[in-house]
Amino acid sequence: MHPDISVIVPSRGRIAQLGTLLDCLARQELPGGVTFEVVVGLDGHSQADADQLPARFPFPVTYLPLAPVGISAAKNAAVAAARGDVLLFVNDDIEPEPGFIAAHAAAQAAGHAVVLGASPFVRWNDQTVFDEVVARTRMIFFYGELQNRAEYGFRYAWNLNLAVRRERLSKLSGPFSDGLRPVFYDDVEFAHRVVGDETAVYYCADAYAPHRHRYTFRDYFEREALLGVMSTALAEVNPACHRAIFGASPADLLAAARTGLAVDVPDQRRALATFSQATSEYWHWALPPEYSDTLYALHLPLKRRAFRSGLVSAANNPKHPWTQRIAMAHDALRNDPVFTTHAHWSAQSTRSTVGAA
Repeated sequence: MHPDISVIVPSRGRIAQLGTLLDCLARQELPGGVTFEVVVGLDGHSQADADQLPARFPFPVTYLPLAPVGISAAKNAAVAAARGDVLLFVNDDIEPEPGFIAAHAAAQAAGHAVVLGASPFVRWNDQTVFDEVVARTRMIFFYGELQNRAEYGFRYAWNLNLAVRRERLSKLSGPFSDGLRPVFYDDVEFAHRVVGDETAVYYCADAYAPHRHRYTFRDYFEREALLGVMSTALAEVNPACHRAIFGASPADLLAAARTGLAVDVPDQRRALATFSQATSEYWHWALPPEYSDTLYALHLPLKRRAFRSGLVSAANNPKHPWTQRIAMAHDALRNDPVFTTHAHWSAQSTRSTVGAA
């Protein structure tokens, strides 16, 4: 018999986190009759890597070693090998609690074909103000704003914790778009084709799996620059999704980016220095909500600037191979008149490995 649920895991260079995820899945408390398997798309790993991974779990696990292909192709390979009627997409750095699978199964049984679980950021022993602002605000995700059992649009279909009934994918090619690589927009572009304009992403807070991913100051802004780079790929792959997200044509978005980068450079340099200093402290005191809100507002022009820098860099290099996109995001900030004033993007800085979800 095939399993009820196939847990789909794209993984690249995070074997330790993958092991923790599998250990958490081994501790699931399942209702009678519910079964699941795990299928891992090992992006950029060899068969030798796969052979060294543990295989003895109370569920079937399949490792698919792949050449470096990007997150979309890794998920496509895993979906093709999966047997379940429900596909549960997760990141390799979430840590599901024992009721995780059961909560997803119950939501699917209740008739919700697209179910978003809760994966808020964990708190660290040496939590900084930056970590806390990321966890509390809309800087990356915004679980704190979601209402349990409410339904949302495609932009909330984050694949770090999302279950989709397979029948919803029957008319999709891919189902993920291989052109979106190495990362970003793969999940929302997929969801745009799954649900369209429907408010159909059901939020189930009981499907709880904390997200053990720590964004540094540098990671965060290079993530925004990479989102700018990848927005050009999104426009090619799915113009309708691009317009639904940005509310403008690619040409208009690019024109606005070029204009925006030319203004407020002195003010944004001061804002970058202030934001960097304010968020570098350890979170050893009660951070009032209004303080994190103030820091969030302070950083918004910088967030937009990083995105615009990545977008313009990609537009200036239209024939770039996808393997250069992460480096392009770093270089976009290093060549920007605001970000280059920070030590992370000075002439002596080295490229980071931003790009993990």
